[in-house]
Amino acid sequence: MANDQPLTPLPLPPPGLGRVSALVALCRCLSAALRDEPPPVPADWAAVAATAENYRLTPALWEAVRGVGGLEEDVAERLRTEYAANVVATSRASTQLRECIGAFNRLGIEPVVIKGAVGLLEGRTPAPARVMADLDLLVRNGEIDRACVALRQLGYSVQPSPGVAAMFTCAATRPGLAAPVDLHRALGVGASARALPVSVILRRTSGRQVDGLAYRVMEAADQLAHAVVHSEFNDKAHRTGSIALRQLHNFAVLYQQIGHSDAWPTAVSRLDCREMRKLVMGHAALERYLFGLALPVPEPTLAARAHLARWHSNRRRWHSVTRVRLSDRRGFDTSWSCFGAAPSRSDKRHSSRGTNEVATFTQAAAPIHLTESL
Repeated sequence: MANDQPLTPLPLPPPGLGRVSALVALCRCLSAALRDEPPPVPADWAAVAATAENYRLTPALWEAVRGVGGLEEDVAERLRTEYAANVVATSRASTQLRECIGAFNRLGIEPVVIKGAVGLLEGRTPAPARVMADLDLLVRNGEIDRACVALRQLGYSVQPSPGVAAMFTCAATRPGLAAPVDLHRALGVGASARALPVSVILRRTSGRQVDGLAYRVMEAADQLAHAVVHSEFNDKAHRTGSIALRQLHNFAVLYQQIGHSDAWPTAVSRLDCREMRKLVMGHAALERYLFGLALPVPEPTLAARAHLARWHSNRRRWHSVTRVRLSDRRGFDTSWSCFGAAPSRSDKRHSSRGTNEVATFTQAAAPIHLTESL
């Protein structure tokens, strides 16, 4: 099958327990790969492959299960094909990133390379196993205009990003290149900007050089903190009760690669503010449940302990931690009040646009809602 031919999406399992089981089986395969252990053999490989495709985790799944006995040949061929296509896409993204950094350097700018783009330069992440949706670069506020000029000289069209992101990000696209370049002057606005002050983040970056290209990388603790804030706050995963599974897996890979025993506690201390505390605890609980990461978090607040007590009092009704529930046609769970305060109307509208609620469970200190992207 040619790599440039789009594949027909695999059908997901019907909503309900089967879909949740496929999601959990996918996470078990990926977490086994993180620990360098043989993956478990799912009961339904096709359902697991469809779930991985839905979350853009097919290349990571193939790296985890290739060579495993019992994998149906048609599923294996599908995974191989998508993995090979991602190898090509990743190679192009790497060339594109180096071209951008070179253009910045010629104008005296050393950009901060953030998120998955770091792995393209340093080989830290198994690059073919990660789908690169975009390339993220951070520059100082005083350098943003020159950085835009550099991108335009390369043929990019540079425009403010849509929505609130326009306050701190420009999106650069070029015909023939699949990966847009997101050029940041900050790491968010409002609470995320207070939690990740860009001036402080920039002071803690370290300079690197690869093949004559000069760039900077955030401190390990800041990388972990930014991963949590980007997924749970900027993308509203926590507020809307959705699971950003690809970002959660990327965090697990990053956490394993960093390997500093003090990096996560430092990241937690830097996010110890009212707006971020619940997000950190919820994110840690998800990483523990889905990928087996033992992430220590601060002692739960009084509100969190009260929430957990309410859940324990309701266990007789729910029978288990996971409660399967079909969503209503608007795409969000109709029983939010059973798990604490209901989300705002804007949260529900956001959720209905991008998620299909499948199951709800609570763990540790925060309500967690298993959802799947449309």
